[in-house]
Amino acid sequence: MDDPYRRDFIQHADFICISGVNLPSLKEARDYFLAKNPRQIILVGRGSQGCTFITNSGLRDFVEVEMEELVVDTNGAGDALAAGFLHSYCIEGISLEQAVFRGQILARYVCSLKAPKSNLLNHAQLDGLVNQFLG
Repeated sequence: MDDPYRRDFIQHADFICISGVNLPSLKEARDYFLAKNPRQIILVGRGSQGCTFITNSGLRDFVEVEMEELVVDTNGAGDALAAGFLHSYCIEGISLEQAVFRGQILARYVCSLKAPKSNLLNHAQLDGLVNQFLG
């Protein structure tokens, strides 16, 4: 996992959002990243397995968000997860759980779009979709 290109970023970033596809294990990732920066918050996208949130307090798994729309293209899902989470948590001050949930909804929605993905959700549309899930 040690990559000289990313080493400075890993040591100084407050948040890291990564794909879990090529991680040897979540525990190894936790040990590696937190050894570099113990204050770091790490969000690992895991596709159909949901996502995992890693802090000094441990690992917390979030199950996949299911939607009726078919998964047709996963390009952009990780970026959507990161953007939805970071905006909700850092800018809006939404709770960790709700911020992760919003990121997951946005990521899952992006997976239902074929490239080019020009029909992305705006803030109000994401709020509406979140409200539908919460019923």
